[in-house]
Formats: sequence, structure tokens, C-alpha cells
Amino acid sequence: MNQIGLKSIGELIRSTATPQGSSVEHYLIPDYQRGYRWKAHEHVKALLDDIDAFINKKRDSEEIYCLQPIVVVAKEDAWEVIDGQQRLTTLFLILKALGKEKIYEISYTHRPDSSQVLNHPEIYREDMPDHYFICEAYKYILEWFNQKESKEVEYKETFSFVLMRNIKVIWYQVDLNNDNEGEKIDIFNRLNIGKIPLDDAELIRALFIQHITTGSERQEAIDQSIFSNEWNEIELFLQNDEVWGFLQNGEDYKYANRILKLFEIVAQNENSQGRATFLWFEKEVKTKKAKELWEKVKTYFGKIRYWFADHELYHLIGLLVQKDNSLQEICNYSNQVTKSSFREWLQNQVKEKFNPDTIDELEYGKDNSKIERLLLLFNVLSAIETKNNQKLRFPFYRYSSQSWSLEHINAQHSDDPMKDPNNIIRWINETTAELENIKRIEDLDEIADDIKELEELKIFLDQRKGTLKVNRTHIDKFNRIKEKIEDFFSMEEKEMHSIENLALLSSADNSSLNNAIFPIKCKRLFQLEKEGSFIPECTKNVFLKNYSKSYTPPYRWSKEDREDYVNEINRVFNNYFNKENHE
Repeated sequence: MNQIGLKSIGELIRSTATPQGSSVEHYLIPDYQRGYRWKAHEHVKALLDDIDAFINKKRDSEEIYCLQPIVVVAKEDAWEVIDGQQRLTTLFLILKALGKEKIYEISYTHRPDSSQVLNHPEIYREDMPDHYFICEAYKYILEWFNQKESKEVEYKETFSFVLMRNIKVIWYQVDLNNDNEGEKIDIFNRLNIGKIPLDDAELIRALFIQHITTGSERQEAIDQSIFSNEWNEIELFLQNDEVWGFLQNGEDYKYANRILKLFEIVAQNENSQGRATFLWFEKEVKTKKAKELWEKVKTYFGKIRYWFADHELYHLIGLLVQKDNSLQEICNYSNQVTKSSFREWLQNQVKEKFNPDTIDELEYGKDNSKIERLLLLFNVLSAIETKNNQKLRFPFYRYSSQSWSLEHINAQHSDDPMKDPNNIIRWINETTAELENIKRIEDLDEIADDIKELEELKIFLDQRKGTLKVNRTHIDKFNRIKEKIEDFFSMEEKEMHSIENLALLSSADNSSLNNAIFPIKCKRLFQLEKEGSFIPECTKNVFLKNYSKSYTPPYRWSKEDREDYVNEINRVFNNYFNKENHE
């Protein structure tokens, strides 16, 4: 059975597990590992500085600082190090620099010279990389301590005392069948290429496996099997991106083991920096039954699974997590109240934090973040209304994976004229084709001369394609025509920057739609969706003009369209937050 715990640096030198007849522990570095490669001014410095920072902020004698894991396999008279060679070697050099006479032994399967250099780092072979890095590290450590000693009397004594007693490593002892060399190499590779990082979740799992079993060997096997199946069920559920998306706001997306989120909630840790969550469980498992702790984890899992299945709760919790509330806070409150009171609290939190009553007061350029929040709210509440169609649930996992911005439905005038020849030619080609379609429906006498000029410019550029650079004259002429055509399809400046002319769109897709008139924006938008972009449902409805109550030309975002759009936003907000009508 794998074993996990904490060992102080003093216990690395000698512990209760040290073989009889040996004065210190012996660590064996196998030949499948590379040599020592820590850089003095980078890795070694970081370790020394971290310990120094801990010494300066330590408040009581029992406080500890935890280093990364050392993964070992027990041999007859040594510990074979699967992972942690770099830390062990650096700690050895630090102990040597502190003048410790008793230090653990490190030997190398196929590099015996490295052991000699480790004990005598002042002499080394320049053609051996191991030797170089060991000696450079040792020189740096000596200089680092000298600098500290020049400023603080007896600094080395203080450092030595804290190092031996309060600095600990996570000790992870792997139990292998028949000392299988291939299995050791596999573990080493998985740990070091990052496919299976040894994070707090894996360490906590080992703790539970160690402590959750009681009784006979048969009962032990049954308990471990049940625990493993439950663990896998939870992790599999959380690995569903749709589930994970409504529980996190984008920052937490890279959890290797997503069950760690539940452990953080149980431990009341916002994150697991510094092995905080593992250390909490390592402490608690000594005073509480492991089964009780595991039951608490499963209770939170049950809550999350219920919330995900409930159409309204899924959207409310997902919305709050995206913007303001931590999942920790939401879980904590749910423990204090009934289900109905919890639902009401979520509704009130949304209304309070998104403030839908301010819609008419907001202006692009001044209130962008507020408008973005309200348009997100509009999308989410619209999705809640579709409770009979689960396919229209708002996909928080897609929303949280990118940055968002406001798209002007009718294009605003750019302060900077277009200059890039490729963009100019693209704009001309798209616009002339669309204007040709529009002319079949409506007379465009007002801009007839501009259209003619644009078509002439298109012919001129097409004939000289590949041989002509678009000069300043062409650019100026183009931007003059472009502005007149945009004005024809545009609106009053005041209305341009109100919410009636704004929709939610990812920043990347926003740049793709820029500088296009309304009908071309529509085509580009749905092309982007075909290519895999996430276009929020309400944004699609805007460009499809699904909110418009009367017929208006499909190529214009008219005054009537704008009014109907705002009316729909207000209807959705009022319907949801009107307590008399809310279920």
C-alpha cells in the first residue's frame, strides 16, 4: 500500500525507519534519471529565498513550510528516489554549507563520481555536467549565507534550526510488486512530463487509502474498492466541461484532478497553494475518521450534482461564479438554509450584483463592464425561460474560456481610417456584393454616386491585383466612400452607444466583425459560428432580428428593431425579478 506523510529535514537524515546499524538514511538515484541540473541563481536561490521568507514571517514554533514531494521506493538498505533528486541534492548542499557533520548519503547507480563531488564540491571535473551544477550551487549557497551573516548575527544558526525542524517534505512511498523496474520508470515519466502531476488531490487520495480501511484484509479490499469507485465517479462527473464550466470562472480550469475543488471547499481553502489543502487533510485525518471526511466530500458532490440538474440553479450559480461569488461562499450559504431559502438567496444575489434596473442609464465608453454584465444576465435569464429545452442551457464552459466585449450592431465610425490593402479590398468586395442584393429590394438613390465610385474602385483594384500597391490616394478615396455608406446604414450618435445598439461577443470575434455594415455583420457572424465560435443565443437573435415585432428591411438595424430589442431585455428582467409572478 502506498504511504504518505510529512518528514522534516532532520527526519530525512535519520528517522524511525532508518535501518538498524546505519547512522543516516541512504538515498539511491537510479540511472533512468538525469543528473543534477538546478541552476544556482534560479532554482537554488528560489529555495533559499522561500525558506528565508518563511523564517521572517513564522509566528509560532509549530508552524511548518512544506516542500514538494519526494517519491521513493523502499530497498533493503536504501530509499530509491523516483522523484525529488534535485531537492534532495540541494538540501544536502545547504546542510553541508551550514556545517552539519551528519548528513544523509546520496549515491548514484552509474555515476559514482557524482557522490564524491557532492561530498567535496570544491573539486570537480569541468567535462561532467553533474559536477559543474553541484559545485556552482554550493558556491552560491556559501555566498548567500555570507551575505545574510554580514547583516544578521547568528543567521546560520537560526536558519539551521528552522530547516531541521520546521521545513518538511511530502514523503510519498510507493509500494510496488516485485520491485518492477519498468513500473518505476513509468511512474518517473508520468510525474515528470506532467501527464499525471502529483497535486494535492493525489496526495489526499493516498491519505484516504491509508486511513479509510478498517478490519480484516477482506474488508480492507472492499473498502478500498468502494472508495476508488466513488472517487472515479466524482472525477468523471467533474471532468465534463459543461459541469466544470458552471463551477469555475476560467481561472480554475486547469485543475489536473477536479475533485480537488471539493477538497478545497471542505478544507475552506480558496486554493491549494503551498499544499494548504493537503496539509489540512493530513492534520484532520489524525483527529477525525477518514470515512467522516470522505462523507463530507460526497455531500458537497451531491449538492453540485443536484444544482447541475436543476435548470434554474445551474444558471444562477453559474452566473454568480462567473462574476462575483466563489463556489466556496455559495456552498457555505447552502449549508445554513433550506432549499427554498437558498434559491431565493441566489435570485436576490443576482439582482443585487447585476442591478438590471440601470439599463437605460448606461453608455458605451463609460459603463462597458456594467453593460457586459447586463447582456450576460439577459442571455442567462433568457436561457432560464427555456426550461423545457435543455439544449438551450447557457454554456458557461464556453463563456469562461475566452474574453468578452461589446459589439456595435450598427457599426460605429472608427477614429482611424482603414489602411491595410487586404482589409480594404475585402471590405469593398463584401460591400459591393451586398449592396447589389439590397438594390433589388430598395432604391439606394441617396448613396448611388458613392456606390458607383466604390464599384469603379473595385474594378480598378481587381484589374491590377498583385501588381499594384494601394497608395494614399486610393486609401483616402476609399475611406471617404466608406464613411458615406456607413452613415446611410447608421443611426444617431447618441443611440449608437446605448444598449439598444450593443450585443455580447467574444473579443476575438468582435475584431472579425469590425468595420462592416449590418447585413455583412450578419453573414460573418453565422460563418464564425459554423467555424466553431461560440455566439451567445441572444446575440444571434439580435442579428436574426428575432426580437422585432414588425417587418423591417433585413439589411437595416432600424429604430423599430432597436426599440423591440430593449423591450425584450426589459421583459426578461421584469418577468424574472417580479416576485408576484416568480415561482
